[in-house]
Amino acid sequence: MKSNEEGYTMKLQALREKRAQVVTDMEAILDTVDTEAREMDETESELYAQYEGELETVKAAIARRESIETERESLDAVKPAATKAQGAGRTAPGVEAKREFSSLGEFMGAVIRHAKGNGTDQRLAYDENAGINAAADGQEMSDGSAGGFMVPTQWRDELMRVEPQQAIIRSRSNVMPAGSPPDAEITMPALDQSGSTDNVYGGVTMNWIGEGDVKPKTEGKFREVSLTPHEIAGHIPITDKLMRNAPAMSSIVETLMRQSLTAAQEFAFLRGDGVAKPTGILNSNATVKISRETATQVSYVDLSSMVAKMLMQGGQPYWLISQSAYSQLAQLQDPNGGYVWKANAVEGSPGSLFGYPIFWHERSPLLGVYGDVTLCNSDPYYLIKDGSGPFVSAGFIQDDFVKNQTRIKVFSNVDAKTWLTEPFTQEGGYQVSPFVALDIPEA
Repeated sequence: MKSNEEGYTMKLQALREKRAQVVTDMEAILDTVDTEAREMDETESELYAQYEGELETVKAAIARRESIETERESLDAVKPAATKAQGAGRTAPGVEAKREFSSLGEFMGAVIRHAKGNGTDQRLAYDENAGINAAADGQEMSDGSAGGFMVPTQWRDELMRVEPQQAIIRSRSNVMPAGSPPDAEITMPALDQSGSTDNVYGGVTMNWIGEGDVKPKTEGKFREVSLTPHEIAGHIPITDKLMRNAPAMSSIVETLMRQSLTAAQEFAFLRGDGVAKPTGILNSNATVKISRETATQVSYVDLSSMVAKMLMQGGQPYWLISQSAYSQLAQLQDPNGGYVWKANAVEGSPGSLFGYPIFWHERSPLLGVYGDVTLCNSDPYYLIKDGSGPFVSAGFIQDDFVKNQTRIKVFSNVDAKTWLTEPFTQEGGYQVSPFVALDIPEA
């Protein structure tokens, strides 16, 4: 017999065979003493005790192996596929397939292995409108929706999770789900509130009617706001070494994907020009521009003028301010020379101006540029329509191959624009908007 200290790292079947052999050896000793009708001598007792120790060691090793294999079976959770047995009409079990990935890193690894031609995992959900283009020298990244694999639902929810301090505009806007089909154009009806004051309610007017008078005809005017999700994509290089460490890749890739998608969308929601991307707040015809008093300055008068133009009906207005304007605001004084913010810097910076919360938005233009200070009331007046995705595909660009790295392409679809197409004229004739931005001085 082999020593107890050898350890048992063999597979389950070998362990079971080992246990059977130990039991057989123990039975042989017992059979001998029973046949001879005597007790075990000292040598037999020592050998039997050694076998008992061996048996306990093997049984413990079997328990560990069975436990881990049970866990593996639960992760792989097989689903039998039915096939017809040859030459018979019976239904026989087919190939067993795993139901889902255990982590985002495992999913990414499967996508990368597919790109390298090492087989396709049956758990990958391929989207024919999103495949990987084959090039003469291998896989390459494409600019459009050239195919990819849909991120599993459980990981998609995590990737698209909104952190209010990061996704400032999205988390405070009117967000519509993808729907079906997810990338189709959606048209929203809206009252035409443009023009003179009789259009405040879309051309519908109310009249006081005397007894017997004819009721006047009123007609509502409607317009349409259309949203068509546009693709947004980015590349993430993954080294071969990182790919082999699924837990680490899950954490890194998940963080990078969420941060990059959030950053790109937030930039477009504020500054997008509407060309194959959302129309940002600063480029909307509904945004009121306030000419500042002095170039590269932010004054008390500037800010109060902005608040005066804010549509205060519904929602909760908030400030988006470039951090480059911090020094100006920290020294901001009211008409009486008093500091608007606390003079005692130890108490920290207050989080509001004129009662509205401030968000230091890193995608805002620099101090002195149009939009460095913006006042928004985006819920419900800024519409965001999510489309399909996110999807991922993998391939190589430039010298990725010689660097032992693969590039993950991440892409999803979204569109957004303001619900109003121009500022809103109140019944009293005063013009306001849910979006007000500080502009350069008048010429």
